[in-house]
Amino acid sequence: MVTVNGRDFYGTEKQMEVPVCGIGPLLVLKLNAFGGRVGRRHPKDAYDVLLCVTSYSGGAAKAIEAFKAEADFENPGHAYAVDALKNDFMDIEADGPTRAADFLRAYPEHSRRLREELVTAATFMLDEA
Repeated sequence: MVTVNGRDFYGTEKQMEVPVCGIGPLLVLKLNAFGGRVGRRHPKDAYDVLLCVTSYSGGAAKAIEAFKAEADFENPGHAYAVDALKNDFMDIEADGPTRAADFLRAYPEHSRRLREELVTAATFMLDEA
């Protein structure tokens, strides 16, 4: 739970407790949404994997560490997430990186870099670096 402070539509000061997901479970969720057992293969889910790793406030290494820790926490989706990484994210021409770049409608020079970054993140998530 995270405390959020702000003003409502009428200008009244409000404070709320909002449930949030940790970065490890979120990465498992996004990988399952893309290519897990019943993955939807939506481009946004593939892009979100990269965004979760590269934009995590604790840094990419901590995000990757948190993803790996989900195996120790016996997250039932972790094995499917690992399969999705292996099957869909290990080459710049694979479905994950290609769809992530398509989601952004990236220019060719940006597309290649984005796809390379996603493969790099996947490689580290699998300890294959």
